[in-house]
Amino acid sequence: MPTRNDPVGARLLAIWHRYQGLPGGAMLFNLAIRHMIPYTGALGCRVEELKPGYARVTLRERRAIRNHLRSIHAVALT
Repeated sequence: MPTRNDPVGARLLAIWHRYQGLPGGAMLFNLAIRHMIPYTGALGCRVEELKPGYARVTLRERRAIRNHLRSIHAVALT
């Protein structure tokens, strides 16, 4: 079980593994992420897979993730 002194990534990975064993676990994890990092909720991003050193995240194509040059906004990519 992670403690408060663990790096944030280790805590997120532990939460990911805990939720994966539950029905609707991926959805619950994404709701938790949206609560912890509010801008992700505005973007509508979804964590699909999470491993040490690897994350697969999807964004739905829409105007809100684009900047004035019509490319994906840098903050949306981070």
